[in-house]
Amino acid sequence: MKNAKPIDLLKINEWDIELQNDKNQKVATNALYLNKINSVAVVGDSRKNKISQFSNDYQIPTSVITDQKQSGRCWMFATLNMLRHNFMKINGIDNFEFSQSYCVFWEKFERANAFLEKIISTSQQELDSRELVDLLENGFSDGGYFEMSVNVIKKYGVVPSYVMPDNFNVSNSYVLNKLINIVLKKGAIQLRKTYDEEDINKIKTETLSNVFYLLTLIYGEPPKKFNLEFFGKNNKKAKVLNVIKNVTPLEMYKKTKVNLDDFITLIHVPLKQYKYNQMYELEHSAHIYEKGNMRFLNVDRQTLDLAINAMIEYKQPIWFACDVGHYFDLENGIWDINMFDYESLFDVNFNHDISDLLEYKHFSPNHAMTLVGCHSDEKEYKQFVKSKLSKTKKYDLNLLKELWSDNKIKALKIENSWGSKYGSKGHFIITEEWRKKYLTEVVVSKELLKKFIKEHKAIDNKSFAKFKFKNASTKNKKEEIIYEELFGKGLKTKPIKVEHWSVFFNEVNK
Repeated sequence: MKNAKPIDLLKINEWDIELQNDKNQKVATNALYLNKINSVAVVGDSRKNKISQFSNDYQIPTSVITDQKQSGRCWMFATLNMLRHNFMKINGIDNFEFSQSYCVFWEKFERANAFLEKIISTSQQELDSRELVDLLENGFSDGGYFEMSVNVIKKYGVVPSYVMPDNFNVSNSYVLNKLINIVLKKGAIQLRKTYDEEDINKIKTETLSNVFYLLTLIYGEPPKKFNLEFFGKNNKKAKVLNVIKNVTPLEMYKKTKVNLDDFITLIHVPLKQYKYNQMYELEHSAHIYEKGNMRFLNVDRQTLDLAINAMIEYKQPIWFACDVGHYFDLENGIWDINMFDYESLFDVNFNHDISDLLEYKHFSPNHAMTLVGCHSDEKEYKQFVKSKLSKTKKYDLNLLKELWSDNKIKALKIENSWGSKYGSKGHFIITEEWRKKYLTEVVVSKELLKKFIKEHKAIDNKSFAKFKFKNASTKNKKEEIIYEELFGKGLKTKPIKVEHWSVFFNEVNK
């Protein structure tokens, strides 16, 4: 290569001499020889202030933590954990679990159909086109998004875990995915060799038949009806066995009383090419082909935090995604940017800007979990609000965002899907500093956002009356204007299409 510079061997000698004369380096080398990096880099007293009791904890204490094991189904687990929380709450149930196998069976079948449809629609493209390369490399896996789980549940419903439980191959999905990939690739080869519509339909039908056969052998046949059984409270609040016969999966979904259409996905992508308060559509991301691609609303950090705080206010378990590979203590179940001191250990500056990480593909949401509580200082928050309101002269949207996005949360309580071995019996902690850096995707209820604004939490009526907005009237209330400015306008924008390989938009699959 012209002007290429080889490694300077003299420099290597210089560096080697420097290291040999560095006593701290020798200590570090000895420590690292027999220990994991994180065991050496951990800040000794960082676990001192670990929170064990949360001021706002709405996890049902008797519910058992779920376990996705060696599969990338976290996104489905997180959605079903939202549903089961509501079902348990309204029925006074100590523990209940929906079948992840049932939902993932249909998701995989739909994903196979979508793969074949995309092969058909791209038949005129060369095999080395970027779209086809991406499809053939990533067309069938475990990963997904919240909206995918919503589409599956709305079409096929849900069933209890005892009706269709996990088994070894469901929880260890690598081999199954590989086999289905072979079936789909064989179908793709045949489909790209013909233009006859009758042949195309025949090849696609035969391929889907083989996929369905494989899924049924591994997962078992999905139930059409089942008997719903659970111990719940009656009018006297005593635990009684409830048995409802011949329930369909779609009827079961309705019994959760969760309106999945009410939820929207917010993302925070702080890059110049991505506008705030703008919808984005991820190309080629449809798993149920007729439902279309995944869509997200990009918002600034304050708006994202405001939305999270609104859900916490009403004790709504929420689906969220983040990059779990940064500053993570698995054994203790903590994400904390102050947990490890890599700089002192290696004498290298690892500080980075979140935008740079996104742009250079070092950071992207890769795991979905459920937020079920937080620890905050309510007294500190009230003083913060009071102080801000007393000093300000400009009562505008920016002030509202500041007041509602910073409610002095110290840590979040997380329901994970990695079993009960790690963390606090399967519950994990995210510190506030870590959240503001790495939690960048969250699912929230539009109804609860509107309620939060209407009740203008933490701001007294007299202070709230000082906020002035254009076009406010009896017909167009202040609360409605605030919602429109924060979320409504963005949700109405025409989605900008982004490619599946774009920064940030990876499927979550940890």
